[in-house]
Amino acid sequence: MPAAPSLRTTIAIVTLLAAVPRLAASLYTPSMPSLSAEFGASMGEVKLTFTAYIAGLAIGQILYGPISDSVGRKPVLLIGLALFSLLSLACMFAPGIEWLAVGRFLQACCAAAGGVLSRAIVRDLFGPERTARAFAFVAMATTLSPALGPLLGGQLQDIGGWQTAFGMLAIVGLGLLTWVSLRLPETRPRLAGSPASVKDIAHAFARLLRSPPFVAYTLSGAGHVSAVLCFFASAPFLLIDVVGITPSAYGYYSCVGVAGYFIGNFLATRTSGRSQIDPTIRIGAGIAVIGSAALLILALMAPISVMSIMLPFAVMSCGSGMALPNCLAGSTNRYPQIAGTSSALSSFLQMAASTAATLLLALAGNHSAVPLGLFLLALSLLSLIAGLALKRWPEK
Repeated sequence: MPAAPSLRTTIAIVTLLAAVPRLAASLYTPSMPSLSAEFGASMGEVKLTFTAYIAGLAIGQILYGPISDSVGRKPVLLIGLALFSLLSLACMFAPGIEWLAVGRFLQACCAAAGGVLSRAIVRDLFGPERTARAFAFVAMATTLSPALGPLLGGQLQDIGGWQTAFGMLAIVGLGLLTWVSLRLPETRPRLAGSPASVKDIAHAFARLLRSPPFVAYTLSGAGHVSAVLCFFASAPFLLIDVVGITPSAYGYYSCVGVAGYFIGNFLATRTSGRSQIDPTIRIGAGIAVIGSAALLILALMAPISVMSIMLPFAVMSCGSGMALPNCLAGSTNRYPQIAGTSSALSSFLQMAASTAATLLLALAGNHSAVPLGLFLLALSLLSLIAGLALKRWPEK
């Protein structure tokens, strides 16, 4: 009988589970401009494949948490990863932009299992006192996935075109499926009951939505997540089509912005105790407002350049990297008995907001950075306002 996996191995698996949805979102972004030529599609239609993925994440995440609270984390993960791998192959062979959008939606529905359940597993393992710190370490590691996505995706585009990105995702999904099957233990608390009915799930959702702190944590997190995803939906067109850099160069430059997020995550590991969750959210949101305001000012006053886009985004990302792990920890700590349900509802609302934001941004055009700057500033202000509202409901 094999030895039980170490906590370090479990955390490594959880980190990869959290990274896969973000890797799948960003890996093909350097190929987005080329999809216009490949399928004869407009920029807006290509952006809709990104929006479809975010919508799929929203739908998928509302389901996995409650189900995993009832039947366990591991079975749900295995099914989700298996279907994610198959749908990645389906996207690889999509015959048109409409089919690709459908494939991306379904792929995201399955990828959501890793994103939701990685957070629930962290809450299962660490409890309320260490959850924020654990989230920060996992988030700091998964920060590499948005950087790795465009960086690797640019090289894959140069080597074999957009299809190679989806082939790579299928391989990643199969490898993680094997590792979860062999090495991940079941972490659901034993006190969890029998499978929840639809009525039970609805009552749990209603309970969470009636909690002002839960809503505030979720809105603050939604602002940060939406801002980052809006950036990755627009930046490839601004930098590749307007500025004129290559897809592989875009991959390298994207690391500048993601470095800011990594720094923010690192700072969160230094400040995140249970009593510091809310103050860290407010500080991070304030930094994000400064970065997004700088991007908008530069867009209004100067021609588009790589640095006028990436450097303000790095500042905004630093703030998001500080705040987001604490938003996640705060929303799950309030209701530890239904951590999976809490994680699912919070993630659904964040992805729903991101879907709306990226859809509206897709309608604003891609020849100026002003719409992007306006969206990022508005979303960062939402995060700050929600963080300030938490002062009314301090955690006891």
